[in-house]
Amino acid sequence: MKLTSLGALLVLFLSSFFFHTSCTKIVSTDVGKDLIPAIDNISTFDTTLEVVANNGIFSDSTFPRMGGGSGILPDYALGYISQDPQFGTVNASIYFEAKPPLFPYFFEAPKDSLTLDSAVLCLSYSTTFGDTSTPQKFDVYALDTEIRFDSSYKTNAFFDYSQLLGTRTIAPKELDDSVHLFRDSLSHQLRIRLSDAFGNSLLQQDSTGAYKSDSAFRAFFKGFAVVPDAAATAGLGGNSLSYFSLTGTHTYLRLYYKVRMADGGVDTTMADFSFLPQADGHANNILQNHSGSQLAAHTTQLPQGDSLIYIQTQPGSFATLLTNSLNGFKAAKGNVVINRAELSMQQIFTPGENDDIFQVPTYLYLEGFDSTVMAYKPIPFDFTFDASGVPSVNLFGGLVKYVDDGNGHTVGRYEFVISRYLQNVVTRNHAVLNLRLWAPFAVTYPILNVSFGLDRIAYGRVKLGGGNYSGAKMKLRIIYSKI
Repeated sequence: MKLTSLGALLVLFLSSFFFHTSCTKIVSTDVGKDLIPAIDNISTFDTTLEVVANNGIFSDSTFPRMGGGSGILPDYALGYISQDPQFGTVNASIYFEAKPPLFPYFFEAPKDSLTLDSAVLCLSYSTTFGDTSTPQKFDVYALDTEIRFDSSYKTNAFFDYSQLLGTRTIAPKELDDSVHLFRDSLSHQLRIRLSDAFGNSLLQQDSTGAYKSDSAFRAFFKGFAVVPDAAATAGLGGNSLSYFSLTGTHTYLRLYYKVRMADGGVDTTMADFSFLPQADGHANNILQNHSGSQLAAHTTQLPQGDSLIYIQTQPGSFATLLTNSLNGFKAAKGNVVINRAELSMQQIFTPGENDDIFQVPTYLYLEGFDSTVMAYKPIPFDFTFDASGVPSVNLFGGLVKYVDDGNGHTVGRYEFVISRYLQNVVTRNHAVLNLRLWAPFAVTYPILNVSFGLDRIAYGRVKLGGGNYSGAKMKLRIIYSKI
């Protein structure tokens, strides 16, 4: 999936790896025959590097910049997370334009023969992160300023709006329900009725006014701001983000109205104003406030690393890992064959902290910092791309696996295979890279001219055991053979 650049995300904190000196000779029953070289007199060993990791928070925590282009857009987040002791609060709003299907546009009859029944803003629903049973209150406003894509857009996290058009309070689980409507039966749709005054203002325009051209309509109506009412939602206990597709078939502004016919009869009909990604402005504002959270208390950079690592899906947080001790492994072991090198980590489930409500990220991602170009890049030799730019995510790792933590809780576990990278460090003097672990919405490498998506924006968060955690710790296991 090709996405626009998310900009530089370069925030680096000190951390390191210490080498665990014990090495154990292993046999095929320990690791599987596929990891044991089929050569006589080869001794295979298993060792572990103790991981020292530290937490960091991305400074660019507003929203992804989304412009026109191919028409392929990710789902946008909407909602308010009010009670997450590990990561704080999240407030997600959606801004977008909805316009007639063409210009000049006109209704099938003169405007003085039209009578409004209702105006309804509809959003095509995909899924929810968090608590689906507790209600959220959503407000719809008319934008006071246009959605523009200029140099200030990235840092301008808010758009001006003042005129309230409509509101609705609903539990996310209700969005799965079917709705039977005039000439239609729908499901997976958020419907918010807007004011009759707004609907009538649209019915009273014609092809000589607001419907004359795109610029004329934009001057008349600049678009919608769909925002959670944070105070009301917090009072309700709302604790979720719901996801909507602006390009979905169920996203539109719909006018239901009656037409008075020449013979005196009345016909009931409807008109849809929709969103076109190639032409219409749109943005998703994600504000993650970590004040007072556990993450905020774990951002001090410790030489020995932190025992707990907090990863919140972009634009959230990350962990930095330095691997300088690989040079010690290389010096101590000499010319060896790396059969497998696996960096692994596991979720720490804490009762009472909503770990049963908030899903872990579907993917975590590991990349390295190249000091020669002062930029992050994929892990060399292990994370690769095919000719069409599709990344080798399945081979590299990072996809969550669900396991039992030994205490009756199902938790997320992540593993990364970096065998070829370590082999090149040991035998070909490849530079040791500082690593970053995070949960991207999208990854972009301008220098490689590649970009790919991994997960929904702000979907997922996880607390992992660090390298010095007393239980399930983060570790780098290396299986190698002496030759």
